[in-house]
Amino acid sequence: MFFQEFIRKLFKLLILYTLMNSEIRHMQNEIEVIKRDMAVIMHILSEEGELTEEAKKRLAKARKTPLSEYEEL
Repeated sequence: MFFQEFIRKLFKLLILYTLMNSEIRHMQNEIEVIKRDMAVIMHILSEEGELTEEAKKRLAKARKTPLSEYEEL
């Protein structure tokens, strides 16, 4: 009886650990994408000193978009 309960708890912990690992890997991937995007932005700003006209248009459009239209990650 004790052994069966121990195995059940151990199995639950293993599942929880697996789910947490998966979530952490997903977050790491998202962070890497953000880091790459930031590197591109920093490079553009350091080269030109200001945003391009296209970037300004995209920024203006993004600012006009209500938060409710954004996708949740």
